[in-house]
Amino acid sequence: MRLKLLEYLKDHQISIRFLSKKAELRYATVYSYAHNQTGKLNLDNLTKIMKALNIKDVSLIIEYQNPDDQR
Repeated sequence: MRLKLLEYLKDHQISIRFLSKKAELRYATVYSYAHNQTGKLNLDNLTKIMKALNIKDVSLIIEYQNPDDQR
């Protein structure tokens, strides 16, 4: 899986800081998600981010990548 959060934020001119405050998450948490620097994605955090961004389609911020294609 690859998070497309940073691209979404840039496309919609939303800062990581703004999202972290609106989603009530630590800046470092949102930053790590935006820069794909996390090994796990907490579903509660994902829900908070989606609610803060008012999106219902998770594919706007997450993309499935087949591990076999990365070889």
